[in-house]
Amino acid sequence: MQLPLIILSILIILFGILPGIPLKVINVIGISFGLKSLNVTIWGIASETGTLNTINIFSTVLVAGIIVWLFFRIGKKSKRVPQEKNYASGSYIPEGKYHYTAEFYAPLYRMIAPYLRDLIDDFYNWLAVRVKSLCNTIRKIYTGDVGIYVLYILFFLALLIFIYLRQVLW
Repeated sequence: MQLPLIILSILIILFGILPGIPLKVINVIGISFGLKSLNVTIWGIASETGTLNTINIFSTVLVAGIIVWLFFRIGKKSKRVPQEKNYASGSYIPEGKYHYTAEFYAPLYRMIAPYLRDLIDDFYNWLAVRVKSLCNTIRKIYTGDVGIYVLYILFFLALLIFIYLRQVLW
């Protein structure tokens, strides 16, 4: 399973650095369809503004990556800190004053829960009843019977004729 991943990774890196390799094949296919030929080099497509040199870009990214890696390698090493020491940045915390983030809002929730539950639950129940009523009304209109749909179309056409005649008379 790793061999296809390695081969594809190498091809992606190769075609990223030297895009002219797949572009030559694509250019031949384009010419066979009658498109104009492109000026393809190993580095990419040469144009009036110049050629994209991907080797320079790759070298710059590689050097920047090595510099960042060296910076972190030479930098100060991290050290393990026990859980009880990291809450206040290493300061002393009195016993019983330690707060866990999993239940951080529990006291606030206990204070306002009765008000929130009543208002929000009532609102959602009211909204659910209205949506259910609307859906039932729509279900009565759209029955699935083709004859009723034809009747709707006839009523709509009669309404349009009525509106047209009314405008002509005025």
